[in-house]
Amino acid sequence: LAAALLLAFLAVPWVRGLRAPDGDPLLVIRSASVSLRSEPDLDRPAIGALDPAAVVERIDALPGWVRVETSGGERGWVQEDAVFPLRR
Repeated sequence: LAAALLLAFLAVPWVRGLRAPDGDPLLVIRSASVSLRSEPDLDRPAIGALDPAAVVERIDALPGWVRVETSGGERGWVQEDAVFPLRR
């Protein structure tokens, strides 16, 4: 019984993580000169730059990174702390 309760308790963050991508699909660029990268890795070259206050759409997410699509259709990865959700 104790093992089952512990397992259920440990599953809570996983279940919340499954719901996160369904959250706010629109994000706003937080600061100036946010680099758009082809892969979620700081060692990869930037494929573009995003202006502050630009609105992008969330496509996917990994720990610390968010894959976004710009209004022009360009897709890439930005660091998670460079964006915040646009609440309607």
